[in-house]
Amino acid sequence: YGASLGLYLCHEEPWPPEGWRPEGMARVRWYDPAAGKYLETPLEIAQQAEADARQAAAEAQREAAEAQRAAAEAQQETAEAQQEAAEARKAAAEARQAAESRIAELKARIRELTS
Repeated sequence: YGASLGLYLCHEEPWPPEGWRPEGMARVRWYDPAAGKYLETPLEIAQQAEADARQAAAEAQREAAEAQRAAAEAQQETAEAQQEAAEARKAAAEARQAAESRIAELKARIRELTS
């Protein structure tokens, strides 16, 4: 018992789970009775850090893919808006040309009627 730390030095059996050592061998670990759990070993801390890093990398990759999809959608929307604007400009030019042509016809008709 580590009285100054408030920890117990305990053993776990069986150790290790994947047969690194002969059967029946125990592993000694610190136990925190206040927290009700064993303290993590350096190997467990490293494994958890590695798992966290893999998870963060996977999430970053998902976010990058989502950002790429959003950018592609935005580009598509921009292209569609540009196409619609071009069509609107063309329609406006055609309408203006038709209006100018009609005005010319009406002016000619007025000249005919007033002459």
